[in-house]
Amino acid sequence: MRFMPTVGGTSVHLARIAAGGTLGRHPAVRHQLFAVVHGHGEVQVGEEPRLPVGPGTVVLWEPGEVHQTWATTDLTVVVVKTSEEVAG
Repeated sequence: MRFMPTVGGTSVHLARIAAGGTLGRHPAVRHQLFAVVHGHGEVQVGEEPRLPVGPGTVVLWEPGEVHQTWATTDLTVVVVKTSEEVAG
């Protein structure tokens, strides 16, 4: 995972997850936007069913939402975390 400096309560991360890998179950600490750039995988929020994700998929997790990501192929995502209010 590559990190860019946090600016004004917002940080941007580029993550690459190898096929078969996972970003383990954890709560979002801040508003978190998860955008798939390349590859395919699945995401899960709480105990809901897993949902497929692919290029162009964007997921927004609210603070406190427990979630997990699995890569079914090599997966590249951009993750933006912010303390700022996110318009719905």
